[in-house]
Amino acid sequence: MGRLTHCIIIFTLSVSSAFLCGRANAQTNLQSKAPKRPTGSISGRVTVKGKGKGGIVVGARTGELGQQIGTLRKAISDGDGNYRVTDLPAGTYQVTPVALAFLISDINPMSRQGKSVILTEGENVDDIDFSMLRGGVITGRVAHADGRPVIDERINITLAEQTNPATGPTQFGTQIQTDDRGIYRVFGLPAGRYKVSIGQGPDTFPGGNIPGRRAYERVYYPDVTNASEARVVELGEGSEA
Repeated sequence: MGRLTHCIIIFTLSVSSAFLCGRANAQTNLQSKAPKRPTGSISGRVTVKGKGKGGIVVGARTGELGQQIGTLRKAISDGDGNYRVTDLPAGTYQVTPVALAFLISDINPMSRQGKSVILTEGENVDDIDFSMLRGGVITGRVAHADGRPVIDERINITLAEQTNPATGPTQFGTQIQTDDRGIYRVFGLPAGRYKVSIGQGPDTFPGGNIPGRRAYERVYYPDVTNASEARVVELGEGSEA
C-alpha cells in the first residue's frame, strides 16, 4: 500500500470518527434539553401506641393489589416516625411499612397489605399514616419419641377457628422450620387462637415433600393426630407462648 493511500485511509477514518462523535454529542444535548417529567412524593408517620417509631422501612411499590407489582422505592422513618418517599413518577402505589416483628393495626392484620395511593404527576401526598403494634410469638421444640430433635421440619400455624372453611386453613409462618435443636420460633403473629402442628395431612400439597427425605404424619400440639383434639394456643398482643 502506497504512502498516499495510507494517508487517505487515515484521513477518512478521522473524518468519520469526528462526524459520529459530533452526532452523539448533538443527541446528548437534545436529550439534556428535553423537559423532565415532574415527580412527586408520599409521606406520613409511623406510630406504635401513639408514639412515633423510628427506623421503620416504608416501601412504595407500583402496581394494583392482586396484580404484578413493579419498582420499589423506600424511605426510613426518623426519630419521630415521619417518613417521605420521594422521586415518584405518576402512578398507583402500594405503601407498606416493613417491620417483621410488627403488624399494621389499622389494616386487617391477616392480609398484611398496606395502603393504595394514586399519585398524579408532580403531586405530593401527605398523611399516609400507619399505626403499628407488636406481634406475638409462638415458640417450642419438636422431638422424636426418644428425645432426638426433629431437624429442619416446617411448622404449621393455623387459626383455631376458620371463618371461611371453603378457602382452607389460614396459614402463618409457612417458611418457619425447626433448627438443629428441634427449636422453632414464629413471630409477628396477630393476637388470636392458634393450633400448631408439623408433618403432612390431607390438606398438604402432594409434591411438597423433598425426595429421599422422611415424611412425617401430621401431629398437633400436644402430641395428637386429630385436629379436634389439638390444644388451642391463646396469643395476646405482643405476648409469647
